[in-house]
Amino acid sequence: MKSILVVGISCLGITLGVAQNAAPNASNSVSASDSLKQSREFYSNHHLVVVGTAPISFKFDRYPNNGPERIQNNQGTSTRQHGQAWDHSLDPMRTGLPLDYAERNRYVMTFGFSKEWGHGPKLGDPKTAQQLNSLIKLIDAALNFTPSNERLIQSETTYHSPEWIFEIPSGDSTVRLTFRKSRESKDLPLLREFSGPITLEGGKVKVDFGFGYMMRADPEHEMSEFAWEEMQRGG
Repeated sequence: MKSILVVGISCLGITLGVAQNAAPNASNSVSASDSLKQSREFYSNHHLVVVGTAPISFKFDRYPNNGPERIQNNQGTSTRQHGQAWDHSLDPMRTGLPLDYAERNRYVMTFGFSKEWGHGPKLGDPKTAQQLNSLIKLIDAALNFTPSNERLIQSETTYHSPEWIFEIPSGDSTVRLTFRKSRESKDLPLLREFSGPITLEGGKVKVDFGFGYMMRADPEHEMSEFAWEEMQRGG
């Protein structure tokens, strides 16, 4: 299996472009620090879904309360129960998923499948297992990011949802955080996109992550948050 986590990336030092739309003063009550804290609390109690386009393309699922985890990429699908070894199958993810896929697409999943995660043929390559673990560390580092000198660069409404974009200096580069509200989070802003460098095990890795969640529709099925909110609205 090819390496899926490239730490020595060449894009270090790239500064993300600054949005042109200045944020109105009325939105200054939303802070990146408070919104990140809210996001950590919310996602820790829901089925978290993360779609990434850097350092690799992948989709990650994690259930709350030390639940099972799954990573899908173009090399296949790896799953595990909490604290256990990874298993692996040659079932690749759908290619070309956008960062907002978890948030803005309709899809349904059979809940019972997650009980089988980690019980298939074990991943025999320790290096690949470490790379999977490192990818999860990057996701957790994004959720636990501590912003300083945050600057609100854009505030507007997209897809009927208020949106706030912050930029935070990080060495010679910039971290960009995007927050949007959710009905399930009681209209509190949630972290939706994280783009920029993360320091991991002594090196910097450029990441692009999109965050969302799934909701239980019935005892057997879950649905994406978009489909869930659509159902709550009666649509």
